[in-house]
Amino acid sequence: MCSSHMWERNKNCHRFRSAGLIMFFLLLSTYFVCCSGTSDKPYIEEISIFPDPYLELAVQRALGVDYPEDIELEELNNLRKLDARGMGITNISGLENLQNLKYLYLSENEIDEIAPISSLTNLRYLYLSGNKIEDISSIKHLKGLRVLFLRDNQIKDIRPISELENIGVIYLRNNLISDISPLVENNSLTEVWVWLEGNPLSEISISRDIPILRKRDVEVSYSP
Repeated sequence: MCSSHMWERNKNCHRFRSAGLIMFFLLLSTYFVCCSGTSDKPYIEEISIFPDPYLELAVQRALGVDYPEDIELEELNNLRKLDARGMGITNISGLENLQNLKYLYLSENEIDEIAPISSLTNLRYLYLSGNKIEDISSIKHLKGLRVLFLRDNQIKDIRPISELENIGVIYLRNNLISDISPLVENNSLTEVWVWLEGNPLSEISISRDIPILRKRDVEVSYSP
């Protein structure tokens, strides 16, 4: 009787132990199936470099990659040109990572804040027409800028342009600019093209500042 009882007890223990081992291997195999498709490339899955999905898409296209997780910081640093015109972009955060960018096309979007471009000191051509921009203070750091398009925005203050030493084309049509004295204050502004149509220019800007600019061979176009 005693030996029979011990045999049953050992049999039950063996069953529990076998069931535990089976459960362990099932969990282990599930883990490897789930993880087998992950890339060994380091990236942040939850937080994107570019919060705006349309800007992210434009960068993907520029780099020739299919998925956001394929974007690498080293590739961003090597990018020279980004064309993101008319894509519905509202947020350009993340562009500060494109340190060697020379051509940036962001016209016809919904952008109202351009602070992220302040560190892009290699920029030569900047197109921001047709947005909702009021503050352009960030561009004062872009000393190498040659072409600046800001048509159809909500800009009043153009003082940052007084600090652009290499500018050759300034397109400012259809804004809210009344004072163009910052253009006069920029002593580097010679043999430059400036478009000012569609702005409420002050009388002093028209009668004093525009003649000064023209004496420097600055081509000024405006609506009287």
